[in-house]
Amino acid sequence: MSDTNTQLNERVEALAAAVELASGRLEPQRVEPAEALVARVRGRLRHGTDRTVVALAGPTGAGKSTFFNALTGAEISTTGVRRPTTSSTHAAQWGEGASDLLDWLGVERRHQAPPNADLDGLILLDLPDFDSTERSHQMEVDRLVELVDLLVWVVDPQKYADQSLHEQYLRPLKGHGEVMRFVLNKADTLANPSEVAEDFVARLADDGIDGAEVIALSATSGEGVAAGHDLLRSIVSERRASMARLDADLRSAADMLEHADAATQSGDALAKSDQKELVQSLGRAAGVESAATVVADQYLRDGGLATGWPASRWVRKIRKTPLRALPSPAASSVASAEVGVAVRDAAEAAASRLEPGWAASVRHDLRDAQPEVLERLGTVPLRAADAARVRPAWWSIFSWLQRLAALVAIVGAIWLLVLVIGESFFRLDTDPLTPMINDWLPVPTALLIGGVVVGVLLGLVAKIPLSVGSKRRGASVRKDLHAHVETIAEATVISRLDATLADHRELGKLLVTVRGQR
Repeated sequence: MSDTNTQLNERVEALAAAVELASGRLEPQRVEPAEALVARVRGRLRHGTDRTVVALAGPTGAGKSTFFNALTGAEISTTGVRRPTTSSTHAAQWGEGASDLLDWLGVERRHQAPPNADLDGLILLDLPDFDSTERSHQMEVDRLVELVDLLVWVVDPQKYADQSLHEQYLRPLKGHGEVMRFVLNKADTLANPSEVAEDFVARLADDGIDGAEVIALSATSGEGVAAGHDLLRSIVSERRASMARLDADLRSAADMLEHADAATQSGDALAKSDQKELVQSLGRAAGVESAATVVADQYLRDGGLATGWPASRWVRKIRKTPLRALPSPAASSVASAEVGVAVRDAAEAAASRLEPGWAASVRHDLRDAQPEVLERLGTVPLRAADAARVRPAWWSIFSWLQRLAALVAIVGAIWLLVLVIGESFFRLDTDPLTPMINDWLPVPTALLIGGVVVGVLLGLVAKIPLSVGSKRRGASVRKDLHAHVETIAEATVISRLDATLADHRELGKLLVTVRGQR
């Protein structure tokens, strides 16, 4: 396989991949022709590019069949005054081995042209009239116009400006100027054929076909037919009409699938501001602020229990634990509604930067995202609860100091109780059992008072770091939960948008390959 054929195969496979990406995202009238072209190009390449298929096309009475016979040197195609003259496609072939290609073209009426080394490998088709009253003739022309390598449009002075010719065929094929030639037949009926030819060229330029050349001739008298033979010889000698046609077809298909959306120019499916708004909305739905406040309150409660005077802990324990107030997004209709709005807003923000087909794809991709988002946001209170269970090391130090102070106070209290019972009930002399400090303060009394005072002071001192720590814990949890929500937004919403945008960009890259611009 030649390098050119290899490149064409690569381009058509790129178009096939582009069609797959565009399906369901672009309008069918843009995708379906490209899909059909993939099959046509593959079929044409299977039959090789060493043969050139040239078709004579034109309106009724333009003299196509006469010109066809003049070029082939034989009365192959019927001519006459009956309309339409050509009822089916005729094929003249120079050389052997064209049967498979003609089968693919669907041409049954085949004729072997007289040997001509300059035209070896040429297949010349005489198509039915495109303006025939017979619908089947029009369909045959439309079918073969898409398959042949090169089109020679044969017109006459009355039909060259025909609206149906220009609107139905020439304008849609404006990107195929390289594989179209134009013949003004019946030039012998004109006083100044060059003026009509120039007017035809101007009309072709209006159709978007620039630089066209028009050969003026008379197939009936033979005047100028030699230029037609020269045209065929040049087409065959160049051996590139089939390549040029496939190239033009591929470029036309790429233009049809082309997109120039704002998202192509950006690295993100969502603008940074839209991403921030999405995360903030999901954070509100998940109750990030409330959860951070709950964790801060829980820190104060648990810290107070750990570092406070043990005798007062039972009061704190009977109070409702703040963790019970943690929000639950999955159980909240308000949260569910807010998630729905946030997801839809993100879809609309991304869709606004894409053309309608891709915009609809974005909306569809996010249509089922809400349940997953809501489910994952349910991990926010669990994450907050886990953060609330983290206990600083200094709490344990204060807790052991409080226990020690309480133990000292208890020893002092029990000591005093023993002294009171011994003296009151048993009339014992308790003075030897009551050591004094500075001859005025009994040791057990000092232990009781000291233990209580130290415990209360420890509780009061602990409130300062507890207050600071609560604020820090709340801020830390708020930051962590916000990052967690951001991860959820990335996994459930932004990643889906990015996947669609990746396909969008991949389509653009594929179309560059389809055009042969890699």
